[in-house]
Amino acid sequence: LIDQAEHSITATTWLLEEDCLVVQRLIAAAKSLPVTVIAHAAPSNLPALAQLTSAGAKVLLCPGMHAKLLLIDEAQAPSAVLAPAP
Repeated sequence: LIDQAEHSITATTWLLEEDCLVVQRLIAAAKSLPVTVIAHAAPSNLPALAQLTSAGAKVLLCPGMHAKLLLIDEAQAPSAVLAPAP
């Protein structure tokens, strides 16, 4: 879905690892689309969040954020993936 986005991407997550394929695709997308990432403010997330910010993504920190959501092109033709809590 990330690679198919044409207008915008919003992602929420608990864990972001720099070398994760999803993070790398979000970084690539942020260079040409509005990308918003809402994530837990854990120290382990900071390197990936810094890379996302450098690529142009809007990063919002939310203490305790645990939801996993990927929302693509919300205003035009929305697609979403929601991961339930374990």
